[in-house]
Amino acid sequence: MKKINVLLVAVGLISPVVFAQEVTPVSIPGVQFKALSLSDYISQVRASSSAIQVRKLSAESAISMEPLLSSAQIGPSISYSKGAYYGKTPYTPFVSPKSDTYSLSGTLEGFGKREARGSLAKAETSLAKVDVEVVSRAVELEAVFAYIDTLRSKLQWQAVNKEINRLLTLEKTADASSPLAEQRLTLENISNDIKFFAYGMTLPLGIEVSQLPEPIGNLVVAPQEFLLKELLSKALSSRSDILALEAQLNLAHKNLEVTKKSRNIDLSLSVWYSYTPAYVSDGTNYNKTTAYGYSVSMPLPTQNLYDGPVISASNSRTTAEIELRNLKHKATVEIQQAFLQYSAAKRKLQETEMTHNKKMAKAPATMEAIAESRESEIGLIDARTNHVKALYALRWASGGYEFFQ
Repeated sequence: MKKINVLLVAVGLISPVVFAQEVTPVSIPGVQFKALSLSDYISQVRASSSAIQVRKLSAESAISMEPLLSSAQIGPSISYSKGAYYGKTPYTPFVSPKSDTYSLSGTLEGFGKREARGSLAKAETSLAKVDVEVVSRAVELEAVFAYIDTLRSKLQWQAVNKEINRLLTLEKTADASSPLAEQRLTLENISNDIKFFAYGMTLPLGIEVSQLPEPIGNLVVAPQEFLLKELLSKALSSRSDILALEAQLNLAHKNLEVTKKSRNIDLSLSVWYSYTPAYVSDGTNYNKTTAYGYSVSMPLPTQNLYDGPVISASNSRTTAEIELRNLKHKATVEIQQAFLQYSAAKRKLQETEMTHNKKMAKAPATMEAIAESRESEIGLIDARTNHVKALYALRWASGGYEFFQ
């Protein structure tokens, strides 16, 4: 958790300074808010998201099945027989010795089957673990965007509320009823936006909450420099969806090996032991006897005359290769697009900040100046929102998840 906080401070979404910069707390009639930092919110999402929990359960299932799938499939069985008993004897006197026979049987797997099956089980476990990562990253990005949207509305609410307070101060010397009414209506509309986006923040949590989450921060994120070549290289080695398809390709390869090894013949082995007690038949005394033996049976592999299973498994591997190649191309395009978007958002932010700082060189003293100040501040909030969203999008597209961990 400490590492998460440090890195989130680095991007300016939470910091000790942010709390000092908080202005009028959001107050909406009939709504209770609970202040929630981004790091705490993401931690709650990771702990309670149903999508993440389902994938974790799938991974646990795969892990639990691995020892069984990797073990030798000998199928041992023990049998006991006694007899024979006759309902009607063929002649009189006729004596049945009623022997006791014990047998043990099992299967000797074909060469390489166990090793191939164990490798397949490990590949399934690896894929299940990567799937947890894929879903977690998608849910986290959704949660971050919901947090940013709610924070944007909150900052807009505070900007409008600040203008209302300034107009109330001017009301003593000028008629500000019309702009006051307009801004109060604007404040009401923004209040609805806050509730809308705050409800959206509860979706990744997947649980009912008694208080709506209230994000903390000011969206002040220092513009960052990136090298497109480095982003592209990093994405191909660390994007979770690419890693998932690589795991899928590995699974398809292991499945092909299992399919090939399954054509190897299994042998059915058995040993038996029989005990016959002493008995008398037709005046002849027979001593107790013991006997034992074994048997080996081998099926005729007629199914090996057909190559359908191998062809199907091979095609599945080829399909995974094609999908991986396409995904890598898609990732390259997404990074290039995200890079362009971030460059534009960063440039717009810098221009907006310069314009805003010039307008705010001195405190607004007229209604017109107050309106211009509010519009400039709203524009700055929007520019900051677009900038931080573009930054997250670029980081996620390039697989830079460590930035937020």
